[in-house]
Amino acid sequence: LKRYLKLAVENAPSPYVKHKKRPPKHDLSSSHFQMLAGVCIEYCTVIKRLDLLYGTVFHSFRAAHYQHVFFDVLEPYILHDLLNYIAPEVMSYFIEYCQSSSYHQAVGDTPVTVTGAGGLASVERCLLHLDVTVMDFDSILALLRTNGLYSALCFVYTAGLDDYVTPLEVLLEAVFDAGDECDMYATRRLDGVPQNQFESIGYKTIL
Repeated sequence: LKRYLKLAVENAPSPYVKHKKRPPKHDLSSSHFQMLAGVCIEYCTVIKRLDLLYGTVFHSFRAAHYQHVFFDVLEPYILHDLLNYIAPEVMSYFIEYCQSSSYHQAVGDTPVTVTGAGGLASVERCLLHLDVTVMDFDSILALLRTNGLYSALCFVYTAGLDDYVTPLEVLLEAVFDAGDECDMYATRRLDGVPQNQFESIGYKTIL
C-alpha cells in the first residue's frame, strides 16, 4: 500500500486553474485523491491497520493539501460503524478543520461547503460512533461545551467517564443562560421545531 500510495500521490493530476471563459466541469485532482482515499481507508479497515491509516496515509494526504478529501471519505466509515477510532493527532486536525471557515462534505453526488457550527456538527456525529474511552477528555469536552454540542458532550461524559451528573449540570446551566437571553413569551411553533437556544437545549435536557 505504501508504494501504491507514493506513486498515486506523485502522479496525481495537477489542480485545475480556473478559466473565466471555459470553466472545467470536473476537478480531476480532487477526484483522484477521493478515489485514493477510498482505496486506502478500505484496505486499512479490512486488514485492521489503523496505525498505517492514521500514520503514512493521513500524512501523505496532508502533505499534498488534500486532508479535507481524506476526512470526507473517512466520515461515512465512522457513521456506519466500520471504524470506531481516530488517532488523537488526526482528531485534532479534524476538529481544527471543522472549526475553520468552511468544511467540505458531499450531499449525494454534489460537494457542498458547510460553515461554522455546521462543520462542528460533523465532529459531534462522529463522536457518537467512536470509542470515547481512548480520547483526550479535556480537549474534547472543552470543544463540545464551547460550541454547544450537548448530545456528544453527554455521550462522552456517560460512555467515557461513567459520569451522569456533570452533563446534566452543564445542560441546566446552558438552559438558564439561554433563558436569560431569549424572549420567554414568544409564540411557540405548533410543529414543535425549536425557535431558539432555550427551546433547543431544553428539549435535549428533557431527553
